Amino acid sequence: MFQNYKFIFLNILLLSLLSTSMFDCKEKGQRPDFEKELRDPKLVSEIQKDRKILKSEIKESYTLQNSSQSVEEALTKALTEIRDNSNLSDDLLLYSCNPEEIRKVYLPNNLDQNNIAANSKIEDSMYLILLRRAAGISKIRQNLQGNKGPIKVRPFVKPYNVRKLTNINGYIIGEFDLQVGLKTIRIDEIKLIIEHKNQFKVCTYGT
Repeated sequence: MFQNYKFIFLNILLLSLLSTSMFDCKEKGQRPDFEKELRDPKLVSEIQKDRKILKSEIKESYTLQNSSQSVEEALTKALTEIRDNSNLSDDLLLYSCNPEEIRKVYLPNNLDQNNIAANSKIEDSMYLILLRRAAGISKIRQNLQGNKGPIKVRPFVKPYNVRKLTNINGYIIGEFDLQVGLKTIRIDEIKLIIEHKNQFKVCTYGT
């Protein structure tokens, strides 16, 4: 059993290091970095093309499937699903944004932000977001493993830390405590909840 936990820990550590380093390892033997993309004329041109694509995809209205009516409800549903479905693929989680929602809702509306996802090629942004998501969800599963009972997220102090992302709102999530039975667990792997017309859904993870 110890070997299994050691293996899981090493995988999480590896994912964390990869996501923090900002490298895209899609091509075997190569690690193009995001800063280089801003210096290479060809890559700059490709980024500009992708930005035009994203801008053209911005919509006035979105329907977020399996959304919640509050930040706390969105967190509770997402965390409960992650804990209770240890063998479920990240892409099949109902209460966390799937790759299609990240690509079609989050990325276009994030376009004007000063972050890596807004200043990289679409494929590079998606790679990094999904890499961080895998690491974050794995860490959450590890923290919640063996803790049974209803998950209760304590109400957040208001006002929320909200960032306007074009036609959606981004609720910045830092560390927070949740109650599982008599145990208090601290979570800091959920980074952003998106909201549109009172539809709340956990969007991005990290470590």
